[in-house]
Amino acid sequence: MPKPWRWHNKVKRKLDKSIPSEEDILEKINSISNARNRYFIMMLYYTGGRISEVLNVQRISKEVRYSRMLSKYVPVIEIHMPNEKTRDKIPTKIIPLNLEIENIEYILPMYEYVKMVIRSPQKWGFSTKQRAWQIIKKETEGWFDFPVNPHIFRHLRTSHLTMRGYHPEVIRRLLGWTSLRMYERHYSHLNVSDLI
Repeated sequence: MPKPWRWHNKVKRKLDKSIPSEEDILEKINSISNARNRYFIMMLYYTGGRISEVLNVQRISKEVRYSRMLSKYVPVIEIHMPNEKTRDKIPTKIIPLNLEIENIEYILPMYEYVKMVIRSPQKWGFSTKQRAWQIIKKETEGWFDFPVNPHIFRHLRTSHLTMRGYHPEVIRRLLGWTSLRMYERHYSHLNVSDLI
């Protein structure tokens, strides 16, 4: 059986050669007929969250926040989810709506669905993390020429943000990394030409 890091490197090399566009990813996600599975995968993609974070989402809200980078107030969706790696008490993922205006028709239904999920005693309704993994694998079968795992959506989100020209520090904060080392090792070589 191959070691997990070998599998990861193999997938990463394939991803580096041809990164699917955001439009392609969203079209595939939107084609999933089961609403729970569709919005769960969409949350994995848009938050860049780990599977355990998305499974344990605690609160979601629409806010207006002041952006020091843009020097103005911007609408955001704020999502509170526990982060096992950094052990944050009240970690927050943010989806800046002003930068996602072209994808708003995907994001707002996801927001409404996740609000409903949080109120439900079963949350997403997956019995275990492994069950969620199996369902993602089944729903995404044939999407790429390699097996899909939940973490691939984190890589795709980071790649797309990089190719859009986001500053590495902004990406670090959006993804919840403790340092920029991960970005420098895996994503600093990407640029806009990768999408053409």
